[in-house]
Amino acid sequence: MLTINIASQGLMTRADVLKRFIEPTNPNVIPLDSDTPLDVSLSVKLLNIEGVNEDEEQVELTLWLGMRWNVPVFGWKEDVATFDEISVPASLVWVPDLTILNSISYPDLLVADRVVVGSDGAVTFVPSLKVKVKCQNLRHFQGATCRLRAGSWTHSTKDVTLSIPEGADPLEYFQSEKYSVQVVSQTVKDEKYSCCKNTYDELSLVFTVRDKSLND
Repeated sequence: MLTINIASQGLMTRADVLKRFIEPTNPNVIPLDSDTPLDVSLSVKLLNIEGVNEDEEQVELTLWLGMRWNVPVFGWKEDVATFDEISVPASLVWVPDLTILNSISYPDLLVADRVVVGSDGAVTFVPSLKVKVKCQNLRHFQGATCRLRAGSWTHSTKDVTLSIPEGADPLEYFQSEKYSVQVVSQTVKDEKYSCCKNTYDELSLVFTVRDKSLND
């Protein structure tokens, strides 16, 4: 059997990509190469409702925050490697400090240790969170109305703007035997807070939660 040493032919290995394009960058600095803000595509994926506290009007749920942005210097030509993406530790690259802003307690970060970098320079980061938010009318048979507000704590729209990917479905991976969920709206708009002079992009996801055991 004839074996071919890919590295000897001049093709890059994953280790080459890591050393040449990713390791030399500073993970503590946002990768801006001009005055243009970095666009982060953000999608909220609801996974499950972990619990409901009717007295406190609180809902605890798990979700994914799907983030995608582009760092051109991370890219490589597809004809110099046999792969078009690489999985690396999240600690090696800058990642947005996006979170659920209106979580009653600080969100529990369940999984957030890897990112995927594509040959086109696209970086994908999908942390898993457990959050608790206020919802109105939890006892109502028609269901409670909840709102998730996602955004950055520190990066204004001068640095980071948010966008929702076309066709994004917040319920794509949702599963619950006890509760049904319907999305009312998902929008992005820039917000002005009294604490700060600049505006901040914020994704707002409004949805209803209903106990399946309740009759209409």
